[in-house]
Amino acid sequence: KIPMSSKSRLNKILNHLATNNTTNENNIDTIESYELFKVPPRWLFLRIKTKNDIIGWGEPNLEGYTDTVLTAVHELMNLLINSDEAIDVGNINYIW
Repeated sequence: KIPMSSKSRLNKILNHLATNNTTNENNIDTIESYELFKVPPRWLFLRIKTKNDIIGWGEPNLEGYTDTVLTAVHELMNLLINSDEAIDVGNINYIW
């Protein structure tokens, strides 16, 4: 379970991406890439970049389970980036 503080931070980033999105030919902005930064002893930071060059930062972490969260983020981001359909970053309900 993701702590509410981390979930609300990620929601803020996704909301920002959705509302400050410049449109492409499909009228949506999609995630192009991401980076994870593991900072000992227990922090994890996520940088997301969209195809419209919007960058957002988040802190996906669960105290004591940084490696587990890191793996979950990799799996979820690969699903979002490598999907056959473009997934609109504004579609927060689908992403959650």
